[in-house]
Amino acid sequence: MKTKINIALLFMALTLIIAFLSGCNSQINFPASLMEMNKPEYLLQDSLFWNRYESKHFIYYASKQVDDDYIKPIIENQEINISHIAGIMGIGNIDTLPKINVWIFNSDKEKYLKTQVNSNAHALTAYWSVYYNKNNAAGAHEIGHLMSQHFWGYLQSKKYDFLMQEGFAFYIDETRFFKFNFYKKAKGILRDEKYSLSKIIKENNNTDYEDKAIVCGAFVKYLIAGYGVENFARLWKAIDDSDKAFITIYNQDFSDLENDFNASLEK
Repeated sequence: MKTKINIALLFMALTLIIAFLSGCNSQINFPASLMEMNKPEYLLQDSLFWNRYESKHFIYYASKQVDDDYIKPIIENQEINISHIAGIMGIGNIDTLPKINVWIFNSDKEKYLKTQVNSNAHALTAYWSVYYNKNNAAGAHEIGHLMSQHFWGYLQSKKYDFLMQEGFAFYIDETRFFKFNFYKKAKGILRDEKYSLSKIIKENNNTDYEDKAIVCGAFVKYLIAGYGVENFARLWKAIDDSDKAFITIYNQDFSDLENDFNASLEK
């Protein structure tokens, strides 16, 4: 019995040691703050890390771990994307914009070590930059964040932030990065009441992120298609944590708009 107890204690001790060492390895001492590390000037200090490419509206910096074969379709897609977004937003001329910096990393881990942002993609309008894992670098989502913030400003509502920002960024990828119609997809998702717009707004978190964002994207599509992008831009600029902007612009509060949106999906 004593031997068995000793073996059990030894096993527990080894488990604790392994867990401790794993925890230590996960702690990364970054050389600067997140915002500092994401600055183009900071990233380009490591000039041997990057290959540089350029197109009409973008400058690309790709990790040398990314094969050249990945880059050509990304460049082609992003040129199409920015024109597509401009069309949705009603922007006539994008040629006067400064070129957008596109940072492409070989993996999420590589991106995290260089930027401190532990995700497959993000955007920072302050640096006119988008940052991608190579597998996500063809989508319009992050360019949509840059364009909406540049032309419409930073959203001033915490309550409706996910609805508006993620909804718009997802909508512009409809039938492109996402190969399906958002109305049809949202109708299926909404069979579960936990994905209703009211609950998404109330919870205001990233749980079940994609399903929630698709429902929000379908709602943004409904507003833009039904009431015009000019009114959506007005909503973006005016929205706070109340329903005032919805009532002013659409003559309905959010609850009524949600009901109309849900009814439209059943037609």
